[in-house]
Amino acid sequence: MSLSRDRLDEMLRDAGVYEIEIETAAEPFDPRTMRAVHMAPAGELPPGTVVEVNRAGFMLGDRLLRAAEVTVAPGFGATPSEVEGEE
Repeated sequence: MSLSRDRLDEMLRDAGVYEIEIETAAEPFDPRTMRAVHMAPAGELPPGTVVEVNRAGFMLGDRLLRAAEVTVAPGFGATPSEVEGEE
């Protein structure tokens, strides 16, 4: 099974498909290649910084195949109760 997965990965790379590189806790949210699915308190991180990658994103050359799903540090007017899901 692992051999099949490795072969598939190799075929996709050969076709030009690659995973979007995201450095968590260091990279600002980019709406062109990311989709924010959660907000979470992140200590000293600036607002809108990626806290965690929940699902990898992929590109084909310069074309987006699937946006990376990420958790971001709150900001841009979010309150702590909105971050925790309270109303």
